[in-house]
Amino acid sequence: MHKKGITEEVAKKRSRRTVKHQRGIVGADLNFITARRNQASEVRNKERTAAIAKAKSEKKEKEAKKAKVCLSIVFEAAIYLLFTRPPVLSHPQAPRCLSNR
Repeated sequence: MHKKGITEEVAKKRSRRTVKHQRGIVGADLNFITARRNQASEVRNKERTAAIAKAKSEKKEKEAKKAKVCLSIVFEAAIYLLFTRPPVLSHPQAPRCLSNR
């Protein structure tokens, strides 16, 4: 308390030390995590590069397939317009609006 003449002895509160422990997460139990940690870094790097290469190749295949589909759609639309529209021989002039002069 903050009053004159009154003193109290207050013991300092002790903080608890945290206890560290390990546990598994969803998709990986503790045994899998410890085995992965004990692996050599070269093995992990090889796995990582293989996974990256696989993902890139799948993405490239997907993009190629998508581009092929888009190209075929554009080609079909062009053929449809080519055969359904009458041919334009000359460009007709737009009618002039005299009120804008």
